[in-house]
Amino acid sequence: MVRMRLIVVLLATGCGLQPLGGDDKGSASEDTGYDEVSIGGLVATPANLDFGDVGIAETATLDVLLSNSGEEALMVQEPLVTGDFGFEVDITSLTFPLELDVDSEQALMLTFSPVDTVDYTGELILRVDGLDDNAVIPLSGVGSDDVGGGDDGGDDGGGTGSGLDFSTTSISFGVIDIGDVAAEPVTITNNTGSDLLITDVVSSDSTVTISGDITPPQVLSDGASKSMNVAFAPSQETVTNATVTVTTDSEAALETEINVSGEGFQACTVCAPVITVETGGSDSHTVEVSDLGCSASATLVVQNEGDEDLELQDIDYSNDSVSSCGEFSVSWGGATTLAPWETTNLTVEYEATEFCLEFAYDSLDQNILHIYSNDPAETDYAIGLTASVTCLW
Repeated sequence: MVRMRLIVVLLATGCGLQPLGGDDKGSASEDTGYDEVSIGGLVATPANLDFGDVGIAETATLDVLLSNSGEEALMVQEPLVTGDFGFEVDITSLTFPLELDVDSEQALMLTFSPVDTVDYTGELILRVDGLDDNAVIPLSGVGSDDVGGGDDGGDDGGGTGSGLDFSTTSISFGVIDIGDVAAEPVTITNNTGSDLLITDVVSSDSTVTISGDITPPQVLSDGASKSMNVAFAPSQETVTNATVTVTTDSEAALETEINVSGEGFQACTVCAPVITVETGGSDSHTVEVSDLGCSASATLVVQNEGDEDLELQDIDYSNDSVSSCGEFSVSWGGATTLAPWETTNLTVEYEATEFCLEFAYDSLDQNILHIYSNDPAETDYAIGLTASVTCLW
């Protein structure tokens, strides 16, 4: 295990995203040679992390010190790590959003676990509530055969102690944008002393998938290794805690679980829920039901086209006092919350006792359906109800 820990405290320079040179910050910066990145009152030190050469199956750690030099408390969102797979931010001891009081500090630990002898690059992205810009800290490291070399299944989370060794049994993807895919390789090595059969590899969550050169049922010879990619592709804003279970016929390791966590994040553009209704016609605020018989119905599709949750709170509808030949009714599944681009249906039905024509009367609020939601632009979505049925018997 290679461990490095760097914590340097420098003064903030104001708002905006701005790497600052050591020569600009006085003797403290000159002594350390480390810069800082600031955004608003948040100061992150250092401005870049270079893990250097790290042995395959080893893990190196470095710290970023977060401090608040502003005049009010900050809410720091869960950090993102992008770029090559191998960099990871450890948030197990922190709770996000993280409240950072004025003049307070908090260390954020990052790890680097290379799986190949190549150069790795990435970025640590820090986000603060109320600010459009992000603080970005470059990450770099090199996988090396000449460093470390011991595979003791220690702090890197690898190994099982059964002879069937995993490069890791815990994967934290952090926050991933909805629509993006993050993946991390997992190497399985058979050190049980005999051949074994991998009978199954199963994920407990549909957003976590497995690919690679493991295709059960598959024999893994003694001393041989196989790799698979564990991928996380969030489809909505939710925290995922899943397990990937590897099952074998070996009594030494019948089942091994890999714990996988991640969170989906929807980048805000509209920053609001937006209700739309598909009525089946050309006018989204009018629905017409028609039939040759005495009854007719239409299905309305309600969709959230915004990027925040749409809360459908209630509906209300009325029949007119002009026509006595028929009556509208509306059915739905009750109050519900629609994530961005989710849909739900309402059904408008009409029953007549004779030939009948119905029209909506906006000024009288008759033959009108109201859908109430938290869409700030249209809390009351009104739809006119019209009908045309023959009903000659």
